[in-house]
Amino acid sequence: MYTRSEQGSIELIDLGADGSGFNRVAKIYASSLVHAAISVCKRNLDGSLFKPVTIIPIPQSDSLNIHLIVVTVSGIRLYFSTRSFNTTTRPEFLTLVHVRFPPTTSSFGGTGHAKPSGVHSVCCVGGALAMAATGATEADTLWIAHGDPFTNGGETANYAEVVCPLEVPSRVWMIAGLPGNPDTRSYQPNALALHNANPNPQFLLITAQGSFTFSKLKPADQLRHILIRNGGPDNSDVLSFFKLYSPTEACYTSLVLACDCAASDARVAQWAVTAFFLYGGEPSIPLHVNPSPSSPVSFSHRHSSSSLYVSRLLLPVWSSPMLRELRTDSHSGTPDLVASATSVDVWAAVHRRLRSFLLFLDEHCNFSFNRGDAYKISPKLAATNRERQSLLNLKNFIEEVVQLIGLWEVFYVNDIHNIVNGINKINYKNLVALDFKGFVTSARQFVPNLIESLINGFIKEGLPTEQIVGVLQGAAPSYFNKDDAIITEATETLQGAILLPDSVERTRRLARSLALYNEAAGSVNLEAVAVQFLRARFLEGIVALSVRVAAVRDPKGFAVLFYRTASERPDRRELFASRCAAYLPLTDTLDQLSRCSLPESPNFLPQPVATEYFDRLVKLSFSTSDELLHYVVLEWLLSHSFLDKLLDIDSPYMEAFLSRSLELQPDCLELIDLLWRYEEKLGNFDKAARILERLAERRDSGMRLGQRVEYLTQAAVAARCPSATAGSEATDFLQEVEEKLQVARVQQLVLDTVDRLGGLEEVRRRLDSELVDISTLYSDYAERFELFECQLAILHCAGHYDRELVHSLWPSIIAAEFDKCRGQPPESVVAAVQSKMVQLGSQYAASERFFPLSVILSQLEKRSHDRGIASTSWVADTMAKVGVHALRLLRTYSQLHGNADPYWLEHQPYHYLHVVVTIISDFLKVAVRWRPDENVLERRGTVNLCLDMITGFFLELQANVRGDAETPDTLIAEFRLIHSQLETLNR
Repeated sequence: MYTRSEQGSIELIDLGADGSGFNRVAKIYASSLVHAAISVCKRNLDGSLFKPVTIIPIPQSDSLNIHLIVVTVSGIRLYFSTRSFNTTTRPEFLTLVHVRFPPTTSSFGGTGHAKPSGVHSVCCVGGALAMAATGATEADTLWIAHGDPFTNGGETANYAEVVCPLEVPSRVWMIAGLPGNPDTRSYQPNALALHNANPNPQFLLITAQGSFTFSKLKPADQLRHILIRNGGPDNSDVLSFFKLYSPTEACYTSLVLACDCAASDARVAQWAVTAFFLYGGEPSIPLHVNPSPSSPVSFSHRHSSSSLYVSRLLLPVWSSPMLRELRTDSHSGTPDLVASATSVDVWAAVHRRLRSFLLFLDEHCNFSFNRGDAYKISPKLAATNRERQSLLNLKNFIEEVVQLIGLWEVFYVNDIHNIVNGINKINYKNLVALDFKGFVTSARQFVPNLIESLINGFIKEGLPTEQIVGVLQGAAPSYFNKDDAIITEATETLQGAILLPDSVERTRRLARSLALYNEAAGSVNLEAVAVQFLRARFLEGIVALSVRVAAVRDPKGFAVLFYRTASERPDRRELFASRCAAYLPLTDTLDQLSRCSLPESPNFLPQPVATEYFDRLVKLSFSTSDELLHYVVLEWLLSHSFLDKLLDIDSPYMEAFLSRSLELQPDCLELIDLLWRYEEKLGNFDKAARILERLAERRDSGMRLGQRVEYLTQAAVAARCPSATAGSEATDFLQEVEEKLQVARVQQLVLDTVDRLGGLEEVRRRLDSELVDISTLYSDYAERFELFECQLAILHCAGHYDRELVHSLWPSIIAAEFDKCRGQPPESVVAAVQSKMVQLGSQYAASERFFPLSVILSQLEKRSHDRGIASTSWVADTMAKVGVHALRLLRTYSQLHGNADPYWLEHQPYHYLHVVVTIISDFLKVAVRWRPDENVLERRGTVNLCLDMITGFFLELQANVRGDAETPDTLIAEFRLIHSQLETLNR
């Protein structure tokens, strides 16, 4: 707060930031004021000239450094500051920083040097200062000073001002600014910047003879009066006006008249247009500069004033926020209401004036460019082209802004709160934080969402969209064009169809919406439409629209050529990416269906329904002729491991897809696996077998041995097919594959055995990671780690027979099997060993060389006796299960008995004869059930052999050559019984 006393003292009081404080900061007495002023002026002056008459506080918005003006009785103005320059702290002092002497009539072009004296009333409005001074007569003089013409002439020119002395017929009692002025205290340094926002400054004078109103004419009003008074622009007064205000400001003022004049002032508007072009100058390139596209250009005043005009039109809204949040919920912080921060009247005024200026540019500006190299033809011509290009850019900018303001007005009158709340949360937060400048620069991010929200509101409420579509097209054709109108109709039709039950009408509406979307395929939001089509279960629409959008983006099919040839051309790469993006909603739908869910649905789609839709969508995709779509869907199915689906697909591009994919990913096992399956499906078994063979032998693929064995097995099966075995080459290949399969199975046996041993992780890893040749398997693994069963398998696989080695392996194999059963009861031992021998017998019994029966029986019987197994028949039973014929068993046991093995001579000399008794007895149990005419030859051969054996055994037992005191008698009795039964059977 500032105070002035009757004696002329000035005091500064700080009321605090909230106005509740009271702190006297500084006080300057009249004498100190005079002394300070004289010191600043640095000349001897009469102290009475500095008596204060009034004080005028300056808002911080008008000046950061000057805070108070004191007007003295002589019209001198004293400028004070209350703190250090360029700071915003609380007041610290009150100091004089500048003195301005009173205006004189010579400042206005007068012949004398009259100046105000006896000033007693002062008022400042809109940058104009009015002072009432006492004259020599009973009448006062009103001095009005302002610096409008000099506000843009640089720092020095800011000190110049225009003075207008007016005679008042009586004494002035008081001067005041009229209500309605923008700010009666404002002392704006640049009033022209708000030329179109503020009304003319007006002063009200109260005198003894009544009230008088004076207005300070704005530059536009001054130019209007000059044009009317002189009947046009071609005269010295208009020229003087242009010189006074500077050509750029005067051209700007001409634009104000040309664009804002009412129809009744059409003549004045035309004169203003003439003045604009008559005194606006021409663009040029400096003479000392060599003309080139990068040369600096001095634009004409017409160009500069056009930019100035637009910037001042936008000044009231440019930095204003777009939205303000009202009535925020104190608990959640969520705004209850969102409103436009600027009133619709302000938007409408700016919108109207910008449209008027656009009309001016269209009618009076030439935007055509001179052909050829203008820099070589004429520097002036080049400068003209550059200026026209700049004006064209300005025009394009204005058109953009006009459309955005027009759209905002549409949003304003259609419940902007609901429209803004209909966009996504991220855009909502960003929009609330934007001013108009940010909105203009990022309009493409927000406007489509706002328009979509507006139209969705109409559709949700069941209102027809025709009217709002027409409004949007008229307000912003570049943001809402013909395609957008078509899309709106399509969306409205689709939403109506979704609400209908299955019917002919629903089908018709869906087809109609698809036709409309296809018509505007270049602008459609494919992702959003695909979601709605899926809600409507309109899978045909998803496929058809994706294909249509792809064709619009790539009408000549260059994307397919790029895919086929892997071209490096950037333009085709972009087309390929754009076209593939058109298929993305379709593959997203496949992904959703594969996960059994629908967007915006509270329930998951049942698995059978989702599978049905998935299969249908895949089938629809491959029913099209869009080659690239085939490739994209094939790639999606492959990447999501739908290999069975891929094999069921009937696409003419499958083989090309697989071939190209393998070129790009030669190590992809899934692709190779799919390729052999595909060849097998086509009946190309030879190709499938060869692919499987290569697949099984791949190194460093991460494939395990079991998978390699499986691939070789499948390769062998494929190679055995009749269509694959024609010719010697195919036969040789089949033999090669079968041999590799045998080796691989042996390797699997080695690996399984190593697993059971434990502690050999590195060995196991090597065996499981690649196929090993047969020699390496034997020397590096089977022999090294004493894997006897594996050694036998390797010898058998290789067809390499070494009698001594084979005969030495079987005892080790049998011993190892018995050792596994150490500590178990006899029944468990018999079961385990019997199972193992049946397994080995199934592999080797067909080959007597690798299944030496005498060695095997001898070892089994000895191990059985050592383990105390009482049964004498289990070994023979085991061999019977293996498939060894009873006659062969009898001969072998007879031979073993005849060998007189010291082991049995020591423990049980006639053990083998007990086994023979058991075998013959089992034969008799079976043979007695035969019919007389059944198995005659086998029966006779077996009976005769048994009778011959028993005869020999009788003689040996009667002689008791082996010294057993008890066994011969028992055996003799058993043999006699058996002999009698055999005789009976043989009759």
